[in-house]
Amino acid sequence: MKRSFTVLAVVAILCLDWQLAFSQSLQNPSQEQTKDETTEPNKKETEKEDKKDEKTSAFTILRVEVTDANTSTPITGASVYVRSDQGRKTFEKEPRTDTSGVVRISGVPRGKVLVQVTADGWFNGGDNYNLNQSEQTIKIKLKKEN
Repeated sequence: MKRSFTVLAVVAILCLDWQLAFSQSLQNPSQEQTKDETTEPNKKETEKEDKKDEKTSAFTILRVEVTDANTSTPITGASVYVRSDQGRKTFEKEPRTDTSGVVRISGVPRGKVLVQVTADGWFNGGDNYNLNQSEQTIKIKLKKEN
C-alpha cells in the first residue's frame, strides 16, 4: 500500500511539473524560439558530418573506358572484370562495355582492385588500381591481335 502511494505521488509530481512547463511555454513563446535557435547549429553540424561521410565513403563509382591503343576508337562489348578483396567479402563484377566503350560500376570498395579487360580479337589489358575517390575513371587501351 505504501509503495503504490509513493508511485502515485511521483507520477502526480511529474504530471504537475510537465503541466507547469507546458503552460509556461504557451505564455512565453520567446523561450520556445530560443530553444529552436540553440538546436539550429546542431542541424548544420549534422549536414557537415553527412558531407564528410560522403567524402570518406568506403565505395567508389568506377568508370572504365576501353579503347583501341592505336586509334583511340571505343571497343564495344569488351568484358571488364573487376575484383576487390577489400572489406568482409569479395566484390566481383564483369559487365560489358557499351557502344562508347564504357562500363560504369557502382559500389566498388575503395582500395586495391583488379581490373582485367578481354575482348575477341584483342590482347587482354588491365592491372591493379588503387581506388581512393568517390568517382574514378580508369582508361584501358587494348592492342589488336595480328
